[in-house]
Parts: sequence; C-alpha cells; structure tokens
Amino acid sequence: MTVFSHLHPTQDLLFKKMLASPGHLSVTQGFIRDFFDLEVPLENIHLTHGYSIGHYTKILRDHLDDLHEVRRLFHVERDITIQVQVADLTIELQIQPHMAFLKRLLYYGFRRYTENYRPDIGYRSLLPVRSLALLGFPLYPQQELGCHHFVLTSDSADDVAAIPEFQLTVVEYRKSLFATEEQAAWCHFLNGQGIPQHAPDYLAEAATIINDANLTGEEKDLMNITMDEFIGIEMAEREAAVEEGHAEGLAQGLAEGLAKGLTEGHAEERAEIIRHAIAAGLSDQEISRITGLAQAEIAAQRSA
Repeated sequence: MTVFSHLHPTQDLLFKKMLASPGHLSVTQGFIRDFFDLEVPLENIHLTHGYSIGHYTKILRDHLDDLHEVRRLFHVERDITIQVQVADLTIELQIQPHMAFLKRLLYYGFRRYTENYRPDIGYRSLLPVRSLALLGFPLYPQQELGCHHFVLTSDSADDVAAIPEFQLTVVEYRKSLFATEEQAAWCHFLNGQGIPQHAPDYLAEAATIINDANLTGEEKDLMNITMDEFIGIEMAEREAAVEEGHAEGLAQGLAEGLAKGLTEGHAEERAEIIRHAIAAGLSDQEISRITGLAQAEIAAQRSA
C-alpha cells in the first residue's frame, strides 16, 4: 500500500477537496477573488458541483473490475461549478495536453449557461457564466504571462462593445509571471512547490486540507487503490507496447497515466517512475513537465 509523504494539489480528488468542500468555503472565496476578480460573501457561494467522496467511491465500486473505465470516468468528469448570485463559475483542471480540451471547456460552459433556463421565468433566468481552465502545459508558449482572459467583443479595433454573458480565463499554472502576487502564489502551490512566504491565509488552509494527516480513512483507501492499480495498468501497457515495438507512443502514454497524484509517493517509487520514463526516451524537461517532479531529482536518477 502506498504511503503518502506529500500529496500533490492537482491530483483530482485532492483538487476538488481543496477548492470545493462545504467546510472550507474561505478557500473557495479566495480562489474566486484571485482568479475571477469577484468579491463574494461566503453566504453567497453555492457549490453546485463540488467535492463528494461518495461520488468517487461509487465510480470505483461500480467499475472495480475495469480500472481503465475508472480512469476514464475520473478524467471526463466535470470538475467544479459554483453559483455566486451574479454568475455561474466553472473551474476545470487539465494537466495534460488534449486535442479537444478547449471544446470540452466551452461545452461545459455553454451547457451550464443553458441549464439555468427556467420556462416560468424565461430568458431572464439565464445567468452569466465564467469558465476557468487551469492548465499544466503551455497553451501560449510565446507569452510570458500565465493568465489570459477572454470575452466576446467586436472584431473592430474602434469598437469596445462586449458581450459579458460568457467569459473564459485560461491559467497556465507552470509559468511564473502573473498579474497579482496572489495568482503567482496559487500557481506556485499548484506546481507542487509549497506555500510561498506571505501567501494569504486561505492558501495555507488549502495546503492543510490536502495534508495526509487530514484525509479520512476512506479517502486514503481510495487513493491507495486507484494509484496502485493505475501504476499497474501503465506498467502492463508499457511492457505490451515494448513487445510490439511502439516505444515512442508508450513513452507519452506512461507519463500521462502517472501525471495525476503519482509524483509524491515513496522515494523508491518516484525513482522507479523516473527510470521507466528515461528508458522510454523522455528528456528531463519532458518528465518534469508531465509528472511535476523536480528536474534535479530526475537528473540525479539519470546519472545514477
């Protein structure tokens, strides 16, 4: 059984527990303030799709004989939706590049917009939707700034008219340049680099929420099962791919399967992950980007 010395905030279960737990709305409030630029009283924050351990255990229970399906369901599940009176907010975490992730983000955002429609009230029942995507990969590699905001506007440079009903924010959290210190502190934390000095109290609270000591037995059991089994799946797929001579495709497949939550187990487990990724032909930078492990740790394994 895996023992967690440190848990990464971008692991799916922990990400939701940290940002969308009813008992920790001050963390949700701080995140909304820092990335949506909205000041929302705690009593006006309503988690319409937040954290529930029961949801994860049901998926696992229903598909325990097919861990591929468990992994798929964890991946395609909509992350977090929040209603704050003036708007509906959606928060999506995407660690790995995916051809259709922008379509997925827009799909859930526009679906959320139409879900609010009430025939008895009519179109006045529709709330603005603001969608945010946290990306573990560079979408705009030529730009230093890590946070990008989009709104429907006129295509004329002389026309500043805008339609605010749907807004999209993209955060490349592995970058280091952000508009505010608070955004930079969040992204430093999401990168697995801990809490910076002088970070807001709610960010320290977020780190406490996902501390191993504060996870329930059920949460630990779930993470143990999924992480151990997913490692087994990836290793089995790797061996099969090698036999078929598909080493290049396997290298990316192995790394993608390890990206969520597998970066901070025992030192020997991390070393094994690094050795397999090196053997599959990935560079230190690629392994670090995909798994979140420090390049110094990867380089040490490469020279060992």
